[in-house]
Amino acid sequence: MPINETYLDPILFHVMADPVVCDDGFTYDRPTIEQHFRSRIEQEEERQRQEEGEEQSTDNAACCGARREIRLTSPKTNEIVSDRLLPNRNLDQQIVELIEGGHPDLTEEDIEDWKERREQKRENDRIRREDEELSEAIARSLQLTTQPQMTQQCSTSM
Repeated sequence: MPINETYLDPILFHVMADPVVCDDGFTYDRPTIEQHFRSRIEQEEERQRQEEGEEQSTDNAACCGARREIRLTSPKTNEIVSDRLLPNRNLDQQIVELIEGGHPDLTEEDIEDWKERREQKRENDRIRREDEELSEAIARSLQLTTQPQMTQQCSTSM
C-alpha cells in the first residue's frame, strides 16, 4: 500500500515534517512553501531591477524609484496568497503516527531524513516563540512608557 499523497509535500514530494495550510487551501511542508515564497520575491525583485534599468536608459528624467508591491502566489494554483501559514495539526499528528508506526514504503533513509527535518522544525518553533515573546515584551514596555504621558495629559487638560 503506497503512502497517502496527503502526507507528501506537493512541491518536493517528501513526507512533511511541518505541515502548514496556505491561503490557497493546500497543505505544504513549511520550509518548502517558505522557500517558494523567497524564490518568488527574489524573482520579482530582479524583474523590477531590470525594468528600472530599462526605464532609466530610455528616460533621462529623475526617477523616484518607487517599487511595486510583490505579490506571493500559490505554487499549485498561481493565485495570489498571503504569507500567513497555519499549522495543520491534524495532518501533523497523522504523519507522526505514520512514522512511529512504520510503513513498508518508508526506507530507513526516509525516516532519518524526516526526523532531521522534524528536529529543525522544533528548533524553528522555539525561535519563533522567543521572537513572539520578545515582540510582546517590547509592546508591553511601549504601552507602559506611553501610559503615564497620556494620564498626565488628561490631568492637565481638566
